[in-house]
Amino acid sequence: MEINEFRKRDVKLPVSQLIEIMDTLERASWIHLTANGRWMLFRDMASLTLMDLYRIMPNRMPLNVNTLPGHKDSNLLKELLQQQQQGPYG
Repeated sequence: MEINEFRKRDVKLPVSQLIEIMDTLERASWIHLTANGRWMLFRDMASLTLMDLYRIMPNRMPLNVNTLPGHKDSNLLKELLQQQQQGPYG
């Protein structure tokens, strides 16, 4: 996918932010820029988690569950963050 395709699909991020995200994903070997200027997945997404994505992104959400805003999805996010902080064995 090319950067301008994101705009056509109604992605509301500035181009500079899209480029920063794509550069970050490329440095982490998640995606690759082809010779014809298209971004392609480079890793098997089945082997990656949202926490993997969270760890590599430059603009992170807060991990302190007490600072999350009262967004409609914040309770689910709080639960996921608490599970992550507790580790796989609770």
